[in-house]
Amino acid sequence: MSDKSYSAGELILAKNDVSNAVYMIIRGKVKVVTDNQNFTLSDGDIFGEEGLLLDKPSPYTAVASEETLIQILEEEEARKHIFENPQISFTTFVKHIGRVWNTVSPVSLTDFSCIRFLEEIIPFAEQTEDGEPDMPAAVMLKNFSEKTGMDKETLIFQVKRMEPLGHVKLREGERILTAGKNKLSAVVYSYYKNVLFSGADINTGSGLYSLASLLKAENRLIFDVAE
Repeated sequence: MSDKSYSAGELILAKNDVSNAVYMIIRGKVKVVTDNQNFTLSDGDIFGEEGLLLDKPSPYTAVASEETLIQILEEEEARKHIFENPQISFTTFVKHIGRVWNTVSPVSLTDFSCIRFLEEIIPFAEQTEDGEPDMPAAVMLKNFSEKTGMDKETLIFQVKRMEPLGHVKLREGERILTAGKNKLSAVVYSYYKNVLFSGADINTGSGLYSLASLLKAENRLIFDVAE
């Protein structure tokens, strides 16, 4: 166990490094930078446990925000300190839950994974006029999984993830219901129409054009939706 002072802006732990110690802040503040967000740790907080206890690379970079004093605990010291201080265990548990959920993107029709899934299901969807997700797709979940190559668990996760959007849902865990082929096609087309590329326009040779227009020009749209 040792104490070390860090000046403002000094690197403490770099992303993807595997830490061989747990860092506990005695005094000061540490800025933690992840791919999704930045946050600040202060007196009593710990970090670096992923490397020491799990032999995993750090998912963040830690930098001193101000003059900061840190206690550096090696493995046995860290385990003993955590076991003797239940509050630290609880804080670490909550922190890891937050990190996991921060990696999950909010479901949205601007999310390409959602659009790609709708594209996969369009050929199996039936026509419907009201747009409500009460018309079954043409195949059961198991068969759809076999035809698309998606494993069943991934397929269930994706349908459940997209249910709040109102275009697909799962019934009795075995059948996918959709809002109908027309509705799904319109949603997918709208997405591609709004994906703009800078450069040569298909017709005029300048400006912006949409991915939808490009795909239509190359006969690569799997459906036809009126402008």
